Amino acid sequence: MSNLPYDDPKYITLSTDADLSSSPYRAVKLSSGTLVVATDASAPFMLLGPNVEDGSSSTAYVGVQNNEYQIGVAGGTVTENAAVTATTGGKLIVTTTDTDHIIGFAMEAAVANDEFIVRRAPGTLSI
Repeated sequence: MSNLPYDDPKYITLSTDADLSSSPYRAVKLSSGTLVVATDASAPFMLLGPNVEDGSSSTAYVGVQNNEYQIGVAGGTVTENAAVTATTGGKLIVTTTDTDHIIGFAMEAAVANDEFIVRRAPGTLSI
C-alpha cells in the first residue's frame, strides 16, 4: 500500500474514478468497487476527508475518515444527537426512518452547508 497518499490512521484510502475534489467531508458509497458521492439514504457508509483528488481522468486514491468522530456537511437543519444520512451532493440530513442507512449521530447542531461533528455509527435505525 505504499502508493497510497494517506499514511495516517485517521483515514483509509479507497479508489475513485469520479471527480470528488469539490466534495470534502461529503458522504460516499461504493459503486462497482469505487467511491462515489452518496445522494440518498440507500447506502452511505463513510465521510470523505479534507483533501480530495480528481479521479475523473485516471483512478485516484482518496482519504476517507476512519475515526469515531468525523466532520460532515449539513444539507439542512441538523439537531444535536439526531441520526444523519446522505442527501443530494453527499450532504447530511436528519432521518427518523428506520430503514435508512445512517452515517451516525450529530454531535452538534448545524444549518445548511455548515460543517459539523458526527459520531460515526453506520447502520440503520431498526433492530
